[in-house]
Amino acid sequence: MRKNISQLIANSSLLLLSFIAAAIPAAANNSIDLLVNQCLSYQVPIPKPLTDKGSLDQLANTYTQHQSHLLGLYNLSDRVSYYRQFASSSEQREKLLSCQIKLNNLLTDTAIQSQDLLQHVQQSNLGAQFSASATQLLSEIEPKHQAQLSDKIVAASTAYRHNFNNKKLAINIAGKPCRLEATSNLVKPSDVAKYLLKQQNTQCRKLVWLDHQIKSKTINQSILQDLWQIYRQQAHSKGYVSYSQMQLAKHQLNSQQIDQFFNGLVSELELKTDKVAPWDIPAKLKHAGETNETEQISDNNTMPGHQLFDTIFKTLGALQYHFERLEAKQEASANDNKQTVTTYRVWQQQRLLGELSIITHDNKNVSGHMLKQTVVGEQFGSWAISLPNTELSQRNQAKLIELISRSIVSLSQTNRFYNLNHLPQNSEQQITQYWLTAFINHNIGHTRVSQTQQLMSDYVSRLRLFRAVLAYEFFALKSFDQQTYAWQQFEANANERFVRLFGDDLEHAADLLYSYRALVNEGPMYFLPIWYEHQANQLFDPQADTASLQQTYQKLLHHY
Repeated sequence: MRKNISQLIANSSLLLLSFIAAAIPAAANNSIDLLVNQCLSYQVPIPKPLTDKGSLDQLANTYTQHQSHLLGLYNLSDRVSYYRQFASSSEQREKLLSCQIKLNNLLTDTAIQSQDLLQHVQQSNLGAQFSASATQLLSEIEPKHQAQLSDKIVAASTAYRHNFNNKKLAINIAGKPCRLEATSNLVKPSDVAKYLLKQQNTQCRKLVWLDHQIKSKTINQSILQDLWQIYRQQAHSKGYVSYSQMQLAKHQLNSQQIDQFFNGLVSELELKTDKVAPWDIPAKLKHAGETNETEQISDNNTMPGHQLFDTIFKTLGALQYHFERLEAKQEASANDNKQTVTTYRVWQQQRLLGELSIITHDNKNVSGHMLKQTVVGEQFGSWAISLPNTELSQRNQAKLIELISRSIVSLSQTNRFYNLNHLPQNSEQQITQYWLTAFINHNIGHTRVSQTQQLMSDYVSRLRLFRAVLAYEFFALKSFDQQTYAWQQFEANANERFVRLFGDDLEHAADLLYSYRALVNEGPMYFLPIWYEHQANQLFDPQADTASLQQTYQKLLHHY
């Protein structure tokens, strides 16, 4: 059977290699225009009205056929997301964004037109996957005023991100007491880092660091207020007190759980002695990087990419994965950047999951993208992971491990409907990815990290947690009025938490709302990756035997 499957998908493998080779920047510009045209003209057939005489088998067949039609829309949406990284101009980025919005609206329209079918499936005895899939599609249906709110959210969020990325925003310290010689405008983060290294006055470092963090506040404050009000209106219309509460409900969480979780993590980090204020971190990292011990550890921990993913593949054998390397290879180049593509068929036991392509190139970055989502009975999944053809730093090693975990879990999905395999709020899938990352890290045995790496990792953990609580509490506010007691308490809590996490005070810590785009991207759910990782670490037992680990992993994968 396995041989027959391999023969059936041989042509699919060659097509995948062609797709990956075509996705390099030189070819992507032409592909984007074709993709946008296809997107704007795409339509989904609407199922015929049901009759009461239809049997359960007929209902199942009708719904399965409808899902097959939707699969084309989902695949097109994934391609749009993939190609956004290759957009070479703001015009192309806007086209792809418009395309994504159009596809989302098409999904909503299709759900409305198929509502009768979806409700029949939801209330039928066809099984958990059918019911969950139909329920999720019904959730896409929004009343007219809710759709209008969604459009306003997209417009406001886009404007906020645009302002945040404005390269003309700079910290002008010319003629000020904190000015250093030959330093008047600080634009890029690297400019600020150099300033913080040179400036001996702590108060100046703090002021300049904060000014840089909130440089978009003036132009984004009114937009953020509009967003907050729209989200609050959206939450109230659905019976929730706040937008944070509404978002928690989507993930089967409540405020008591999250408050307890945040308080526990803050208290845990507060007890550690290695607190560093953000404006002091460049100097601390520089000092740590100057030790001979650090350099030795860092050098010993670099590793060629091919060696690392070979090690990871062997490690995954304990979870019954097998990677079949294909003979077909293709070398492509764009802008003198040579790329080599090596594709593996991914098997678990006797089941073919799809394909994973490893692309080595001359760049320094590690990245990964889903090309196709696994849908049982419909299509095999495919992923592409790119990495440098040089030694990988520990940071890039961690990124590669994370991406392989994501791709393997994505390829391993066992649902027969796309929308169950690719839910953004699929908590089991997210926890499974973090569990697999913990499993791989434990088994490949990175034993030591440098002082610099440890310092940076600890600082990033503290900053992520601070931002997560800030975003969650901001969208839980009942008023945007900064004169109210609730707002003043929000600010006081932010100041206190900043001291507990970083060991230094910051009077206007709540202003750090304007320091990260994720505030409007993820909103109050910015904390979810931290939550999922914590849950995964609770489930992962490094002392467990292989059979127990396999059992835990299978339970996480097969949550339906």
